[in-house]
Amino acid sequence: MNGALSRPGARFVAIGLFLMAFFTVLWATWSFYGLPVVLGAAVVVIFGAFAVVFVVNGVQLIRSASRLPSPAGDESQRRGRALQLGFGITFASEGVVIAIVCVLLAINGGYAYFAPAIALVVGLHFIPFGFIFGRTIDFYIAGWVVVWALVGISLIASQTIDAPLVASLVGVATACGTAAYGVHMLRVKRAILATLAESDPCAAPAR
Repeated sequence: MNGALSRPGARFVAIGLFLMAFFTVLWATWSFYGLPVVLGAAVVVIFGAFAVVFVVNGVQLIRSASRLPSPAGDESQRRGRALQLGFGITFASEGVVIAIVCVLLAINGGYAYFAPAIALVVGLHFIPFGFIFGRTIDFYIAGWVVVWALVGISLIASQTIDAPLVASLVGVATACGTAAYGVHMLRVKRAILATLAESDPCAAPAR
C-alpha cells in the first residue's frame, strides 16, 4: 500500500482498474458462446456495470494522482522501475504464451479447448504478480482461475458437458476473478484518496 501512496503508484492502480474493466467484460462475453442469449446478455450487463465503476474510479484516481508526491531517493526510483519492468515482462509473456497455445490448439484441431486453455495462462500469470508486488490477493485470484480452467479442460476431455457451455462457465468464472481483482483495487484507491484527503483539505473525498 505504501508504494501506491506515490504519484506513479496511484497511476499504476488506475491502470490496473482500466485493465480489469476491459478484461472483465471480455471474459463475460464468452457467456454468449454456450448460454442462452438472454442469460448471456444479463451476464455481460452485470459485469459491464463493474467495468463502468472501475473506469470511473480509475479516472478519478488519475486526476488525483498529481497531488501525490513523486518517489524520493534512488532506492525508491529503482524499486519503481523494477515493478514496471516486472509488470511489463509478465504481461507481455502472457500474451506470447496465449498466442502460442492458441496456435498449437488450432493446428491440432483443439478449438474446443481455447477458453479454458487461455484462462489457464491468465490464471498462472497472476502468480508472478504476487511475488513482484508482494500481494497475497494475486495468489487467490490465480488459484480461482486456474482451478476453473483445469475443471473446464477436464470436462471437455471427458465430454461431460458440451464445449460451448464449458467455455461460457470458464469465461464467467474468470470474469469473477478479474472483477474481484478490480474490487480490491477499488479498496486501494479509496485508501489512497482517504490518505490524500487527510493531508490535503482541498482534495476530493474518497468515495
